[in-house]
Amino acid sequence: MSDQNVAGAAAEAGKVPEFVVIYRGFTPDEVCAATEHLMDAGFTAFEVTMNSERPVEAVRRLTKDFGAHALIGSGTVRTVDQVNEVADAGARLIISPSTNPEVIAATKARGLLSVPGAMTSTEIERAWRAGADVVKVFPLGTLGSSYIRQVREPLGDIPLLASGGVTAALARECFDVGCVSVGVGVGLFDSEAAARRDWPAVAAAAARYRDTALH
Repeated sequence: MSDQNVAGAAAEAGKVPEFVVIYRGFTPDEVCAATEHLMDAGFTAFEVTMNSERPVEAVRRLTKDFGAHALIGSGTVRTVDQVNEVADAGARLIISPSTNPEVIAATKARGLLSVPGAMTSTEIERAWRAGADVVKVFPLGTLGSSYIRQVREPLGDIPLLASGGVTAALARECFDVGCVSVGVGVGLFDSEAAARRDWPAVAAAAARYRDTALH
């Protein structure tokens, strides 16, 4: 099976890598440059938020350059039209800040991985029953890992992704209590390096983040 088919099969099976790198506020050129270094550091899933600069172009270019070896997606997706735009550009992962059953349905209709955002147990259950593959608990940084632990007691069959201010130490705690993945913005790896677009330094910090989160 080719790398392209492997990545596609993972999406179809509802799987998501342990880390999803979030790009917000970067140009397509910057996103592509960062991804090259982050892939060398071992990261394989990337999300361009819809409130970034020319996000559809960024997704299209990421898909063309890296889609055979990485899961490329869009974040802050809030409408069906946005789902179709980024799907046409090659996205295979749709992440949202909230739960919208229409967005989930459109995502699944296009054969893509659906990760809607939720906070309360009611919202998490609603997202799962609407067809989500993984539910993003957001913003987790304000809730802490103890919230995940408590939510998973009654909802342990629902795979969760933690996102929103998740430091490396918090990521480790989230994995320890059962999260399948963490969404993290490049600024959390190294905000100063990201601000100056020093992608080798960002990638080095990302590797340290991963090592802390997984050990």
